[in-house]
Amino acid sequence: MLQALYVAKQGLIRLVLLKTLPRKKAGIKLPVCMRLLDELAESPLRALVNTLRSWLKPVVGGTV
Repeated sequence: MLQALYVAKQGLIRLVLLKTLPRKKAGIKLPVCMRLLDELAESPLRALVNTLRSWLKPVVGGTV
């Protein structure tokens, strides 16, 4: 389980580092990010997930 959490966290970090992507490419990556956040929502990383979702709200708009 710890290995799976580590891999998921690394995936989130890679996505966060893509913050300078153009809008079109970011739109392609956004569903990947949302799926990853959904998967981690009930894990020990849920505080991180909640923080990232709160950061995405002003960027994406609406509910995240």
